[in-house]
Amino acid sequence: MVIPTATTTYKLSAVNTFGTETAEATVTVNKSTDGTAPVIKSFTAAPSSIPEGGTSSLSWEIKGATIFTINQGIGIPASKYSQPVSPAETTTYTLTAINSYGTDNATVTVTVVP
Repeated sequence: MVIPTATTTYKLSAVNTFGTETAEATVTVNKSTDGTAPVIKSFTAAPSSIPEGGTSSLSWEIKGATIFTINQGIGIPASKYSQPVSPAETTTYTLTAINSYGTDNATVTVTVVP
């Protein structure tokens, strides 16, 4: 699944011993200007520093989003309010809130202490 915030063209190539086939698809994003973009009121990690093998909880408060995602392979969280993470190394997470009027982003870092 893709959730582009601007019009984007995606290209797919399939390759085997007989050759290559390529296809493109463009997803057009129309932004309305008569509404309000979502707002990320908070995005935190608790604790923000963990030992190797430890777990932190990412938590957020968002207003006005129709969908939100977190990078680092998480995607759309199962919960509306928090996501446990256990990074192997210090990692910065980006939360993106989206609606038809725009996007908002926030970042938080979980520090892994050896």
